Amino acid sequence: MNAYRLKSLLLIPVTAALAVMNPAHLLGLLLLSLPAGAEEGVIPAREGTLHVLSFGVGAPMDGPPVDDLYGRDAGFVAEALKRSPSAWTRVETTFVSGLACTPERLRAELERLGKAASTSDFVLIHASTHGTTEDGFLRLDGAKGPPVINANVLAASLAGLPCPSLATIDACMAGGAVRSPLPPRSAWLLGCSETQSTDGQYDDPKVPHGFLVLALCEALRGDADTDRDGVVTVGELCAWVPKRATYLARFSCFQDGVVVLPADLAALPLTRAVPGEHKPLWTMPRVESRNPWGLPDPSALPQDAKPAAKLIVALEDRPAVAKAWNGCEGTARPPEPGKGDSLDGTWVSRWGEDEAKQLKNQGRAEIAETKHGFFAVVLDESGSYLIEAARDPADPTRLSGRWVSLGSPEESSRWEGRVVDDRRIDGQSFKGVWDFRR
Repeated sequence: MNAYRLKSLLLIPVTAALAVMNPAHLLGLLLLSLPAGAEEGVIPAREGTLHVLSFGVGAPMDGPPVDDLYGRDAGFVAEALKRSPSAWTRVETTFVSGLACTPERLRAELERLGKAASTSDFVLIHASTHGTTEDGFLRLDGAKGPPVINANVLAASLAGLPCPSLATIDACMAGGAVRSPLPPRSAWLLGCSETQSTDGQYDDPKVPHGFLVLALCEALRGDADTDRDGVVTVGELCAWVPKRATYLARFSCFQDGVVVLPADLAALPLTRAVPGEHKPLWTMPRVESRNPWGLPDPSALPQDAKPAAKLIVALEDRPAVAKAWNGCEGTARPPEPGKGDSLDGTWVSRWGEDEAKQLKNQGRAEIAETKHGFFAVVLDESGSYLIEAARDPADPTRLSGRWVSLGSPEESSRWEGRVVDDRRIDGQSFKGVWDFRR
């Protein structure tokens, strides 16, 4: 299964009242105003102007409505910064999308910022579009035509500003921007590494599509105010957004953010934190299920399903010494301190009939063990899967269960496992080895 097929599971529930609102109106409700310095203890607004240039371009989506998916995301970011309580005395926003988002227009806007900004200001550039990293630098472009801008041009424009800046980019291979000569007074928040692709929730025009944009809008309304001082700083944004975007994307794609943050920019303010409860802009719909993620549980095994004896024998015949894995340390997380031999956490998964296929089908897995059993959500190049198993009361190291391809009508199939230790789980399916490591 392609990871894109899972998007039907990621629909966004909204109330009837919000369903008729456009993105700007929705964010207007989410991002309430708070007068700068109007209350005792509130940090005064920083003197200066926050200049915002948010642009996006992509192929139009089939309606209704017919629109530009990435251009719409850029609009969400512009509205978030325009409507959120500002930590600056003035906010000036420019939003460019669709046919208007041309190389000439972007160069003109960047030149205008260079003339309009002063030393006491701050500039934020956001881009939502397609991206490729070739010949040592990142190109940003729409679905057709030449690139609208590349990272070298963008970096050079920011280097010419009289004030510090922040660039946020939600595009495939965005991490390739670090190959360009980035200015020393510019922070960069990039949606994924040079080898990854960005993705988004199932297309709902009432909320942002891209996971990075979703996280940005949540952060700017105050969710990223981790020290609870009432202000979201550049440092807090750059620390909070990548983790949140990775979490949102975890069942759809690999998306690990890349951050470049000069130390002297971390304390600069962006927005004020909106007081009160912060609800996510979207959430996965909960279903009645045993697994902790609210995903549909694997169906019962077919009545004529093959017996597990063959899998158990194959598992018992496995060598005691595990083979080395490629890239395990870059994806998995070690057990959390103080949790003993808990299996909960992020692992690396791989499966296949032989070692070549196992390395090809190597991906990320989230494992959780509850009173209902052992569960693993797996995402690799072949698709997305859910494993559910139970420990054998006579031998707690033995796991017996089934797996299913998420979003697929195919029936579930058997999986047998053995917990070797808190960093190694050996598994066997009728499609071959299916192991986990961290």
